[in-house]
Amino acid sequence: MKIRLESERLNLVSLDSGDSKQFYDFLLRNSEYFKKWSPEYEIDYFSLKYHRSWLKKIERDNKIVRQIKFCLYLKSDPNKIIGTVSFSNIIGGIFLSCFLGYRIDEQQTIKGFATEAIKRGVQYMFE
Repeated sequence: MKIRLESERLNLVSLDSGDSKQFYDFLLRNSEYFKKWSPEYEIDYFSLKYHRSWLKKIERDNKIVRQIKFCLYLKSDPNKIIGTVSFSNIIGGIFLSCFLGYRIDEQQTIKGFATEAIKRGVQYMFE
């Protein structure tokens, strides 16, 4: 089941394998831009098959609350992913911790979308 959150300008929707094509398009659009912050890509990284398989793993992790990866959509353009916010390596109990990661489309930088999405995602995680 998808998790859907809203902020002032964004919809945050948890990723699953049904988002493979949109997510792949987001990564292709920004492949050069993301290179400086990314590890060296696997050989088949830029294939739809790779991301479909990877998103199936994300779905399994979502079910056991190991990680949650949200796609970011502008409310004014709900069909185009403009970023992601991820909470991974989630540890419950008294430790309560996780890693935070995010990416924003090169054309959408310096508009405050990352800050807005992270604030809403963190609020959700603490609730």
